[in-house]
Amino acid sequence: MFFKKPLIIIIISLIPLFGFCQSYDNEKGGLSKENYYKLLAYGGWQIYIDFLRSEDPNLVKKSKRYELLIELSNFNDKYGEELINTIAIALGSNNDELVHIDINLELFKKLSSLEQLSVLIHEFNHDFFNVMHTDINDELNIMHPFALPNDQNEMSVMLRKFLRDYLNGNIDTFSEGFFVHDKTKNKLPYLKKF
Repeated sequence: MFFKKPLIIIIISLIPLFGFCQSYDNEKGGLSKENYYKLLAYGGWQIYIDFLRSEDPNLVKKSKRYELLIELSNFNDKYGEELINTIAIALGSNNDELVHIDINLELFKKLSSLEQLSVLIHEFNHDFFNVMHTDINDELNIMHPFALPNDQNEMSVMLRKFLRDYLNGNIDTFSEGFFVHDKTKNKLPYLKKF
């Protein structure tokens, strides 16, 4: 498949937004750090949807509006110790009218800008496309259970691989529950209904 917009351009356009957030000074900006992370997530979503539309109009119907809800939470307080090592959850999976991402702010803010973007796109894909993780050996796919890109070029490769695999029907989908990620890598992510 020919990609109309180079992915590296999309990635480069998003990284400064996420990097700015990490050095953000609340007294100078007037927004809370939590609201700034939400703003970046909403902006990242819009850019990602525009990118998907440019790649294949069938991926996203132009007439369709998707409600987006981004939450920033303390997962230990909200979900209990079972999800304390979880970075984010795609809560809107299997609801084709809603993309609902809950982010564990304490873990998310420790990631680099590129890792934050990767986690968001990964969760967007779970939620928007209802896709499962790829095989544990497929580390160059954005839907790998825990592999994160080392640089912008690797991020581009991971996104291209996901789109190619998705469009060719090589990624499994699910119809209930959602994926939970464990940053310790001690256990594989699993489907869980809440």
